[in-house]
Parts: sequence; C-alpha cells; structure tokens
Amino acid sequence: MEKWLQVHGREWFYRDIGEGKPLLLLHGFCEFSMVWDPVLILLDDRYRLIIPDLPGSGRSPVGASWTMHDLAADLLVLLDQEGLDEVVVMGHSMGGYLAMEMLAGYPERLTGIGLIHSHVYADTEEKKESRRKAIRFVGENGARAYVRQLVPGLFAPLTDRVLVRAEIDALDDQDPEGLQQALEAMINRLSTEDVLQNAHLPVLMVQGHHDTLLPMENLLAQAALAPQTELYVLPQAGHMGMLEQPREMAGHINDYLSRFIS
Repeated sequence: MEKWLQVHGREWFYRDIGEGKPLLLLHGFCEFSMVWDPVLILLDDRYRLIIPDLPGSGRSPVGASWTMHDLAADLLVLLDQEGLDEVVVMGHSMGGYLAMEMLAGYPERLTGIGLIHSHVYADTEEKKESRRKAIRFVGENGARAYVRQLVPGLFAPLTDRVLVRAEIDALDDQDPEGLQQALEAMINRLSTEDVLQNAHLPVLMVQGHHDTLLPMENLLAQAALAPQTELYVLPQAGHMGMLEQPREMAGHINDYLSRFIS
C-alpha cells in the first residue's frame, strides 16, 4: 500500500507491505526506496515492511532542510501514525546513520537494528571537504552529471556493468536540492560510537568485501564496539549488496530476524 506523511515541513512517501512484526528499511544517499526491491521478495513473509523515500528522494519531494535528528523525529511520527510501538530498523549507508540516530533518540522504540554498508563514525575533515565539493558540483553541473560520476564506484569491479548502467538510469531524476540537503546533513552529523557501545539490542552489520567507502579495518573496529554484533561480509559486493548479492543479503536479514525478533 502507498502512503504519505506530512510532518515538520516535509512530505514523506512510503510503502507499507505485508503483516506481522514491523521492519523499517531506510535507503542511502542518492537512492530511493526501490533499491530494496531485489531483497523484498526474498524476505520472510512474517514481517510488515515499511519502506520510505527519504525527503528529496524518489517520490518524496524536497521540503524543509534537515538533520539526521530531524528525520529521526519525522520517523517517530510515522511510527505513531501507523500505531507501531516498536520496530526493527535497517539502514543502508546514509540510512544507517539515520537508524543510529533513531537508536540514540528513541531506544525504547527499537527491537533490532541493522547497519547495511554503514558505520557510526562522524566525517573526517577530509570527508567533509569532499562532500562540500560534491555540493558545489551538483550546483554547477546538476544531479545527472553527479549520479553518473558517483554510481560506478559504488559497485565491485566485477559486478555486471548492465546492473551498474541500470542503477544510473534509475537515479537520473534525482533532485539536485535533495542531494545537497543530504550532503549537508551528512557533513553535520555527529558520531554515534557511544550509542553503539551502549546498544541494548543485537546489531546486524553487513558489508561488501569490495566496498571502498568502508574499509574492512574500520568495520571490524566498529563491530567490536557493540555488546552483541552479527557481522557478515558479502564476498562479491561493493557498496550495493542489495543489488549485487540480493539473495545473500536477504538471507542474512532473515537469519537475524528469526534469531532475535520473536
């Protein structure tokens, strides 16, 4: 079912699929909710899937500027609108930053969390400057040029180029202001290392062996922070495991849910 939420000067489109224990799936930067689709059909049908387009992405228009804290508050309203007291949240890349912000602000509302190609560290000064350059590039050249520059590097070297081309085509209509808002929010976000260290629930982490955005040594250090971590590495994936190895990704999510979410 397709639904909408208007809150805090922003409009959210989201899909509500199935019945059962709720699972909130958050997409990453320069994506929209359809990136999860190859995994959805492989997930256990005992779960209710809530899959939004983040503001400025997909069918959710650009609205008021935001921080990760702002979007976490928006999602709390979404949960309340749906009558959901608790939810498992899993986020890909930037969606993982948002998932951790939800854990920081509303731990009592989460029964599980998954960081999919994601991490808890704040940007280094070098990374912040890289994002500022991206903001300027989008402003000067538009979203389409930025997408075509960004996307190929998200995939493993041996990933079928047809898949890469399809992802570029799917993202061709990104809103440049939406991209700039997201980049600014990532620059300004804080570390959530302390939140992970004090996590009261098991944390799923899935990483691609060829993911250049999250070096393996950083992932292992992150995994050691949480009291209980379920860590998996997709051997043939880069940063886009939902597309590169959807069956394996779904298997890890299903295993986590079956073991820890009754």
